[in-house]
Amino acid sequence: MHLNQHGCFELQLHADVLVCRVSGDWNDVAVRNLRRDAALAWQPLTQRRWGLLVDAREWGAATPEAVHDWEHGFEADALSAGMVALAAVLPSNFHRGMVRDQATRLASRCAHHQSLDIDPAWAWLEAQGLAIR
Repeated sequence: MHLNQHGCFELQLHADVLVCRVSGDWNDVAVRNLRRDAALAWQPLTQRRWGLLVDAREWGAATPEAVHDWEHGFEADALSAGMVALAAVLPSNFHRGMVRDQATRLASRCAHHQSLDIDPAWAWLEAQGLAIR
């Protein structure tokens, strides 16, 4: 059975930061496609310290499989590629609760920050010593 992707993403490099904008309701196909595209996008960063900004202000929800694949696939790939810091901008405290356990595990592996607004996320990444422009 072939499933279609549910959920959208956009990747952009900003100096030492890869920005991943996500929207919609996600399934595991979206995470698989993100992993493929992100591996190419962060390639120029792998020889230096770099961070990831996940802009999820337009994210809806995710299947349990997508949440699992995000943590054990996408985030694990990013850590293996040298990511040292991850800032997540979430649309609500409800969404923070949805990823609380995942965020706790991630914080033991790299610097981690969550906020409800994008400006504090950028400031935090810069405070980690990453170039953001």
